[in-house]
Amino acid sequence: MEIFARNITAQRDSCERSKRLFLAGLLLGFQNALKRSNQVQGDLWQQSIAVVQQSPTPITSLFIQSFNETIDLDAKRLAALENRIPRAIWGMLVFLSVLTCLMVGTANAKDSFPRCSYHPK
Repeated sequence: MEIFARNITAQRDSCERSKRLFLAGLLLGFQNALKRSNQVQGDLWQQSIAVVQQSPTPITSLFIQSFNETIDLDAKRLAALENRIPRAIWGMLVFLSVLTCLMVGTANAKDSFPRCSYHPK
């Protein structure tokens, strides 16, 4: 029985390590992709500015405007990804809601009439 418990513990530890490595790899991959995306955007911006300076036409102006909006949308997307409500807060909200429902239900069960409706005594 003791060997079985050690095997289970070793498997659990191995699974946790694998999960941490996987998540670290995802985070590292995301950071690398973000760096590469910023680098490509910077290179495209420099090339666009060079083209606009060589031939300032309404078409190049519209291109710069649309490219600038694309970069702004990318920044908004990343900000939305980073600015989420943490799961711990959602969990606490659900926990407090359930606890409140239980307390109200218990209080109403002890009375002969529910507190939520009007019943003269």
